[in-house]
Amino acid sequence: MKAPHAEVKERFGSKEKLADEVFKLLDKPEEESKEDFKARIGGLSNRKLLHLLQVAGDLKGLGGREKVVGEILAAHKREKDGDWKNALLALRGSQLLDRHRAAKKLEKRGGKIRGQAPLALHRSRRKNRRKKLLAGRKPA
Repeated sequence: MKAPHAEVKERFGSKEKLADEVFKLLDKPEEESKEDFKARIGGLSNRKLLHLLQVAGDLKGLGGREKVVGEILAAHKREKDGDWKNALLALRGSQLLDRHRAAKKLEKRGGKIRGQAPLALHRSRRKNRRKKLLAGRKPA
């Protein structure tokens, strides 16, 4: 793996060109001016800029934030949950991609969450464990 500086020089020629690419892909926060946002992006490290470029590219490749959120909601069978949709839309891109990967795994398992057992089963296991412990003791 190359150092971030070497990768930037090889792929983009300069950090400014990379910052321009990232600026085109990201949405500007509403409370920040365009110039301030561009200056803030230009001040980031090469590693962070490369990471932002990859995350933004991955989101774009999957169809955008709205589509990714829709797929997450569909995997959890909660398409009509507006509050959760708004919460997902507020997440950073990398967090959204992590949730998307987890939702795809959930779909592969048929909608079952791994390790999920009914509460009654947990209670019966606890009782059995307690009986075994008490049975092994010597009377005082």
